[in-house]
Amino acid sequence: MPFNSHLNSDIWTLTPTYVYKTLITTPQGISKAEANLRLKEFSYNELPEP
Repeated sequence: MPFNSHLNSDIWTLTPTYVYKTLITTPQGISKAEANLRLKEFSYNELPEP
């Protein structure tokens, strides 16, 4: 998944199409297969216990 610094500032100015393309997704989300690939690559989206 590409990282784009534009997503760090003025996110409200980005078009939905730009965000979908940058995050490689669609309005319907990603497939289960893609979710599994991203989970293997990036791990779970969770914070450590305080």
